[in-house]
Amino acid sequence: MRIFVRYYFGVLAVLLFAGCSNGKADYIPKGEKVAGENKERLVLGIMPSLPPTKLFTKYQPLADYLTRKTGKEVVISTAPNFHEYIVRLQKGEYEMILPNPYQYIMVSKTPGYAPLVKIAGIPFQGFIVVRKDSRINSIQDLKGKKIAYPDPSALAATMQVRAYLKRTGIDPGRDTRETYAASQESVIFGVYQRLFDAAGTWPEAFEGIPDDIRKGLKVLAETETLPHRPIAIRRDIPSDVAEVVKNALLGMKDDPEGPNILVSIGYQGFEDTSDRDYDKVREWARKNGYPF
Repeated sequence: MRIFVRYYFGVLAVLLFAGCSNGKADYIPKGEKVAGENKERLVLGIMPSLPPTKLFTKYQPLADYLTRKTGKEVVISTAPNFHEYIVRLQKGEYEMILPNPYQYIMVSKTPGYAPLVKIAGIPFQGFIVVRKDSRINSIQDLKGKKIAYPDPSALAATMQVRAYLKRTGIDPGRDTRETYAASQESVIFGVYQRLFDAAGTWPEAFEGIPDDIRKGLKVLAETETLPHRPIAIRRDIPSDVAEVVKNALLGMKDDPEGPNILVSIGYQGFEDTSDRDYDKVREWARKNGYPF
């Protein structure tokens, strides 16, 4: 068993640093640029916070559910990295999107997306994670340490964590050694494997790792919370279609099919929202110097 574990993490380390070199996923799903080609199809573009195969496995039940409830073919899509995802958002390539809140405010006006619902019941915030057996017991102990982040534009795991460090008197670019890895999982596993001293991540990723790994780690700090990720629809989509999708999402928790699908995607449900809810994100971005 010990040999297997060492082999597993050796392979993981190779993949992790391969991801650091170019930030691209190995698998780019087909059908990413089908927006607008089929009026009966809605492409749901999901932020690439997971490796593509895991992302598709996680969200395909939601797409299948929406297809049954709306009469539209709902197709899951993503991008090879955060940068390319933002480029595609700005081009309006997806009819529907599940971005992070900062990505949403970047495209809410141009090309124009409107939030239908947002994820309910769990906070949207960043975590700083370290090993339980490390000597890092306070934020000040991070000075001089190596901190890994998944991507510069990851709102909770990178942007919120770096802003938090600055508020506590640590300049992350000067007082710590920063690096970027291939994914949320990579930075967490990297801390466990002692490749990094600490990692910026978020609750969804931290709770999704195996229990035996998570038990060896601790959350050193939590950032402030922001409104959670929306499912938004492009503003040129007919309002009756938007209403059908919204009602299907809001009704999931009361639908006999809904609870099992929500468990599979790790959400408690969806709740009503509006663009005004994301003014808090706009205020946070202005305060911390992020353009949108």
